[in-house]
Amino acid sequence: MPHPKNITSDEDEALILDSIDQFLERDVKPVAHDLEAVDEYPSEIADKMVRRHPHVFGNESVGSLAAQTLRWEEQKATERAAGADAKGHRASALDGVPKTLPALTRADKFGRRAARVGFDWPDADGVLMKIDEELKEL
Repeated sequence: MPHPKNITSDEDEALILDSIDQFLERDVKPVAHDLEAVDEYPSEIADKMVRRHPHVFGNESVGSLAAQTLRWEEQKATERAAGADAKGHRASALDGVPKTLPALTRADKFGRRAARVGFDWPDADGVLMKIDEELKEL
């Protein structure tokens, strides 16, 4: 599929639109059949893509893959915080991990998110020291 900035013809645009239609039919409608707002999904997906990828769909430039990843994680954290506020609770780095994921995949996501905020140690000694530190705060 061509990069959005490289769309040069109506044929390329048609290919992108057809791919989006296939995605919606295959992936969204089967799980959203009982929801009232199915018709809103295409615009929500497009808004999310634009919001999370301004370097692709907007004028923002990113210097490196690491900077792009950092920007993306910051945007997702902002979205999680807004969701938590709407639900009346404090945001967590662990918010938004689907309960429907297979257990090992879900555990991996939790582990990666915890590591991003400093909860990652090379051995059990570091974990035990952190537990002692937290217990002293009680």
